[in-house]
Amino acid sequence: MDTASIHLEPIEDAFLVLESDLTVSSWSSGGTLFANAGEVVGKRLAALCPDIEGSAAEALCRDVVRTGRPKRTQLFSPSRKRWYDMRAYRAQGRVFLSIAEASATTSNGYEQPAFAKLLNRLNDMVIVSEVNPEDPSHFRRILYVNEAFVARYGYAPDEIIGKPFSVIDGPETDPEIVKSIHEAVLERRVFRGEIVNYAKSGEPFWVELDILPETDDVTGRVRFVNVERDITERKRLEEQLVRDRERLQFFNSVSNDILWEWDGGEYFTVSGATSLGDHLSSGRRIQSTLDEILLQIHPEDRNRVRTSLVGALASENAYWECDYRILKADGSIRYRENRAAIFRDEAGEASRMIGAANDVTEWRAMQDRLAAQEKLEALGTMAGGVSHDFNNILSVVLGSMDLLSDKDLNEPCKRLVETAIEAAEQGAALTHQLLAFARSQPLFSEPFDVNELIKDSKGIFRQAAPRAVVVVYSLTTECGYVNVDKDRLQAAILNLIINSGQAIAAEGRIKISTWRAKVPNEGADPVGGCLNPGEYVVIEVSDDGEGMSPSVQLHAFEPFFTTKGSGKGTGLGLSSVYGFAQQTGGTATISSELGEGTSVCIWLPADQDVGGKEGKAEPDITAFSGAGERVLLVEDDIRLRENTEMLLRQLSYAVIATATASEALEVLAHRHDVNVVLSDIVMPGAMDGLELARVIKRDYPHIPILLTTGYALGLSDGSAAMGIPVLRKPYRKQDIARSLRSLLTTS
Repeated sequence: MDTASIHLEPIEDAFLVLESDLTVSSWSSGGTLFANAGEVVGKRLAALCPDIEGSAAEALCRDVVRTGRPKRTQLFSPSRKRWYDMRAYRAQGRVFLSIAEASATTSNGYEQPAFAKLLNRLNDMVIVSEVNPEDPSHFRRILYVNEAFVARYGYAPDEIIGKPFSVIDGPETDPEIVKSIHEAVLERRVFRGEIVNYAKSGEPFWVELDILPETDDVTGRVRFVNVERDITERKRLEEQLVRDRERLQFFNSVSNDILWEWDGGEYFTVSGATSLGDHLSSGRRIQSTLDEILLQIHPEDRNRVRTSLVGALASENAYWECDYRILKADGSIRYRENRAAIFRDEAGEASRMIGAANDVTEWRAMQDRLAAQEKLEALGTMAGGVSHDFNNILSVVLGSMDLLSDKDLNEPCKRLVETAIEAAEQGAALTHQLLAFARSQPLFSEPFDVNELIKDSKGIFRQAAPRAVVVVYSLTTECGYVNVDKDRLQAAILNLIINSGQAIAAEGRIKISTWRAKVPNEGADPVGGCLNPGEYVVIEVSDDGEGMSPSVQLHAFEPFFTTKGSGKGTGLGLSSVYGFAQQTGGTATISSELGEGTSVCIWLPADQDVGGKEGKAEPDITAFSGAGERVLLVEDDIRLRENTEMLLRQLSYAVIATATASEALEVLAHRHDVNVVLSDIVMPGAMDGLELARVIKRDYPHIPILLTTGYALGLSDGSAAMGIPVLRKPYRKQDIARSLRSLLTTS
């Protein structure tokens, strides 16, 4: 051992004398730092102490050799889990290096028991780090972590201390935020922000962090204290809040609801509106006082709304609801339905309200239309029932007059009979119209002269128009025949007259015109190419009323569309006219100008088979009389049954009269001489005329059936499906004669 070594032996801790090439020329262990180092003299420092970052120690000494200035630093030993204080200075061409275990004080106190205990009580995570000048890629290395860090990140202290800070970064860590942290560290300034870090398990989580630079008063080293708190749940709630807000804004933009809130103060906050009277999709929020809101409400409803709201707030109610009208700036009225929840404090005082005002204008209009439709259906049902009974009465009257007309009467009596028949036929026309209104009249397409129908209906048309309105006619003689349901056409013209009358404010004129038109080829018709080539009969109803705007004309034929006030129209008149015309193979058109009036035309295919319809003499009734055939008559009305039985006997038929379907089946079961069955459809009991016809068709297929009715709801689906003819009430003797003879002949 040389002299230098002898002199170094007593020195505590480790002390090394290094040559300029940093090989050890002399040393003193002073403890156990180099206990297992073997021979020390002659070895390089990097080989002697790699465990305490020899490269850094060597770099420290090389800097001393180069500059001649003393240096000091602290280095960490992972194997010993301790920090060491290193000092180096140059003298006599050599480097003198002391290595001593750093005390708690010289380590800035983070591992001092009392201070560490204090840090470990914190819920926040604490990380102490420093810049590593020897490893710029890792930038910062971790010097200390508290127990909160260990619990959240999952790293034990010996797994993380000495490691670079990048070990807690991951795929979702924002590189821009990392860059900002590096810039703050280099500039030794405070940083505050949020970032995604990763636990040892690979779990990402959000942290809110504050980075504080701290300078060692003794060594001048700068360390950085990270204080972090887990905000993952808060971020989740914030994201959920953003989604909820976006969802609410979307719902508010596509609905008629206006959301509002009152927090107990002077103002109401309204979302998505300029006021409770106007709705916007922009999601705006405005504040209004109660008085400002009430100004939007119809004057007749304001006091009621104020009283209702104030009363609800003063009560113990948890909810408030109120319906009212909104008076808009353009003078139009909208209906609102307002519903709100009332929140109260511990004393029971109202402290907050959250509500929604819904525009129910269209809904109310639809309710009014449905109510009107239900009323029409009720009236129709009643009209159908009345018509059925009245048709039975008219059948008796007409049958009796037919029986009388065959008697040898003087002229005055004959005139009385003819007058009674005319009156009864007029009554029959009225019942047909009632049945058409009730929608209980089956479709009976038959050829008839349109002009004759209009002439016969002048009285009804006159009654449908207002008294101050004149009804005039312009009927072209060559108009001709159509083959449609006569009652439906009459009802369609009646609808148009009623509409025209309502469009005329005071005095005016309604004109009914007819003419014949020809469509030469497909697409050449004057109504937009919707008619097939051929000839058409056109019925026009025009007026000099207020007229329609182009936008109203576009929707005029739509069901339930109406410009009339509430309770003044169902919006079904024009749509039913259009539907009838379309069903017959024609169409309906409308033309109008504001202030000039309106014209509606019904286009119906002309009946081409008109040969013999005009001027042909009606054959004598005897040509249709019976020849002793036996008729099974089924009629529940005793007067009509007796009257029809007399008519049949007068027509040379044998008659078996019954009142019910069960009686008729009883007759058929015991008699085999029945040639034809004449039955009413609507009868009391378990079996009506249609069901009786089904049984006869099944059990007695050789017996033909003729049904009669004055109220034939569902007739199209019943008798038509079975191929059974129907005779409408009220019928006359010649009607029965012709129908029975035709049925017996074809059978």
